[in-house]
Amino acid sequence: MKAELAFLEKQMEIEPKQTSSTSKDIIEEENKKPTIPQISAQSMEEEKKEVKPKKPTKQLSPAVKKEFQRVLQKLEMDKERQTLFHKDGKFLQLIPEYKKNYDELDKVGLDITEEHEEFSEYIRKKAAILNNINFCYMQTDETKYVVDYCSRVIDMEPYLINIDPDILIKAYVRRGISNNLNLMIFFSSCI
Repeated sequence: MKAELAFLEKQMEIEPKQTSSTSKDIIEEENKKPTIPQISAQSMEEEKKEVKPKKPTKQLSPAVKKEFQRVLQKLEMDKERQTLFHKDGKFLQLIPEYKKNYDELDKVGLDITEEHEEFSEYIRKKAAILNNINFCYMQTDETKYVVDYCSRVIDMEPYLINIDPDILIKAYVRRGISNNLNLMIFFSSCI
């Protein structure tokens, strides 16, 4: 990829134009114009190989590990009730519950870094909760909050791209939809 960029930069240097030119000169100039190199599947694969997640090297302290497991168990217990709320369309009641779950997970996460084995699970759960919050706001037509919570998920992209890209895709799609709705509301109020 770096070689392609260097090639493009070299080819894109601006040459002084001649004041008078014949049709033959114009044709030669057209043939000299730089072409954009095609990105092959092989170069895409090589670029993917460059982005490798860090391998976990550290263990959490027993107290933090125990607290993290406790929070994960609580999240699983809450999940059943929250699923019923989703089915019943009680999105306004779900938002505070998800925020509470997020805060609990975030407190434990202060001690978890990329070097810990639990990091990928922590990031996945954190992003999933944020996606659930933005979904609830989307169902209640609070599009400005959807954009905010989707952006929080998207900010975790460097980690999520290697852990669970589907969560990231949901956030991008929901943010795009909400931005379009916000624009439609704005322009309809201007008329």
